[in-house]
Amino acid sequence: MKEVGNLEGIVLTGLTKDGVDLIESYVDRTGDVQTASYCMLQGSPSDVLKDERVQYWIENYRNLLDAWRFWHKRAEFDIHRSKLDPSSKPLAQVFVSCNFCGKSISYSCSPMPHQGRGFGQYGVSGSPTKSKFTSCPGCRKPLPRCALCLINMGNPVSSSPGASKSDEKIDLSKEKKVAQFNNWFTWCHNCRHGGHAGHMMSWFRDHTECPVSACSCKCMQLDTTGNLVPEESAQP
Repeated sequence: MKEVGNLEGIVLTGLTKDGVDLIESYVDRTGDVQTASYCMLQGSPSDVLKDERVQYWIENYRNLLDAWRFWHKRAEFDIHRSKLDPSSKPLAQVFVSCNFCGKSISYSCSPMPHQGRGFGQYGVSGSPTKSKFTSCPGCRKPLPRCALCLINMGNPVSSSPGASKSDEKIDLSKEKKVAQFNNWFTWCHNCRHGGHAGHMMSWFRDHTECPVSACSCKCMQLDTTGNLVPEESAQP
């Protein structure tokens, strides 16, 4: 059974080294890395999960989901994986640093209990959630301004510049549900311009070019998801 990759043999081998050998034969015969990944994650001990073959199947399955643009499914798989294998939990990949001193602006931020992860909900040194975090904790220089509303990052804002009061009430209720995503730092990795996530999303619904004057960067067209937007729905 092990040589031909018959999955029924798992009943005899268990998810051990012999089980990995069996699944390897199965993957070589079928190319089914999805079944292999879920089988190994679901019941294998940590030492088996560290096997190079197991990690190879898992990474190939993740890459396959990304290639098919099933990003939500890949994210759900990563969450499921981190619960079953805590050692696989990825470290933070992006840090926001001060333009003046270069230090991280989030090292002294402490999230309030039962709150979301949006920057607008971070307090400084235990301060209330309503306090504004608009300067670097290290050098106290102001944070960058949003390219659209020109307000320093860290200030809670409405979903789009110029929104009416009635719109703001609606947006605030929505922000609570999405952990104030509208207040997050967002920027283009090419031209480095950006602002509040809510404002940038609103801008790029109708434009492909950077909102900063004299910048000709086609930010939206550089994004994989931006390439999925029909050209007639986005104007420069």
